[in-house]
Amino acid sequence: MQHVYEKRRAKAYESLRRNNISKALVGDSLTMYHLTGVMLHPYDRFLGLVLDAEKETCNAIIPTVNSNCMAGTTVTEIQYQDSVGPLGVLKEQIAGCDTLGVEMSYYSMRIGNVLHELNMPLIDVADMFKMARQIKDDLEIELIMKASDCANIALDHLKTLMKEGISEKELALDLYCTMAKTPGVVTETTCIQTLTGPSSDSPHGWPSERLIKTGDTITVDFCTCYKYYWADLSRNFFIGEPDAQMRDIYNIVLEANRAAIAEVEPGKPAKYVDQAARKVIEKYGYGDKFLHRTGHGIGLDIHENPYMDDVNELIMQEGMVFTCEPGIYLPGIGGVRIEDDVLVTKNGHKVLTSYPKDLKDVIL
Repeated sequence: MQHVYEKRRAKAYESLRRNNISKALVGDSLTMYHLTGVMLHPYDRFLGLVLDAEKETCNAIIPTVNSNCMAGTTVTEIQYQDSVGPLGVLKEQIAGCDTLGVEMSYYSMRIGNVLHELNMPLIDVADMFKMARQIKDDLEIELIMKASDCANIALDHLKTLMKEGISEKELALDLYCTMAKTPGVVTETTCIQTLTGPSSDSPHGWPSERLIKTGDTITVDFCTCYKYYWADLSRNFFIGEPDAQMRDIYNIVLEANRAAIAEVEPGKPAKYVDQAARKVIEKYGYGDKFLHRTGHGIGLDIHENPYMDDVNELIMQEGMVFTCEPGIYLPGIGGVRIEDDVLVTKNGHKVLTSYPKDLKDVIL
């Protein structure tokens, strides 16, 4: 397994050299996990990787409380005691390089002062590492697919509980518990929206005590994290037959969802995905009710590159994974959003979220 992470670090060393950066100081937990396979949370202590692009080495500066966390990897641990602090070993590790790359947004002013003392050119490399994560390797794709499978199963169970008299919070709690019981699923951070009736008239919201009534629409939007890789799934359900307006809106959003997915293939600009969905919704006169971009990348973060908006010229490449989630939201009435996770393949695309979405499948 470690060869996967060594290969990722080799690409990082190459990128640093290409940008004339001697060493890089990495502090984002997700970047560190991507490069080592070890998930670390700094809390109130300093954690960081020092990548040496010339020597092609990776050292982890860690407090003794995290000692041996890199066991089984080819990363060297540089430990410090709480009573001493990290500044001394940090200076030793980054001294003498011509140019230092730093994930600027992940370090405190105190660390910034140390970097300033060393009097060397600093370059923010946060975006470089984030962009490197937008092309998934085989292991990452496997984990995202597993997360998507878990989401499909969890939603199928939740569907059996959707009935008059149950609250939004009860649905959200059951969904959380279902995921928590699933081996490999990480529940330390998650996002669950179970919004009903008029509460679904906004893209984002929190489950409340509102009880489901016959005639309601239920918007379920949730994220499943499997071994730190995310899936993101949204479906709408109806308690009883929807009225004519909600039926029409559902079918429009479904058409937009499928139009967006049809545009996914390598070599096309990302904006084509958003433009395809937006064109459908505008055709039916609801353009001003589509309040957000069509999608976002998923991986180690639930929202990451690439972002599927109507101006993104980024060319889609094999290995990218992102959501396609158009929606229409009517104030005081309700909304519909249909979201799938899509992988860009060599010759087109693969939809990873297989949960049924034809209207007949979501009327309860």
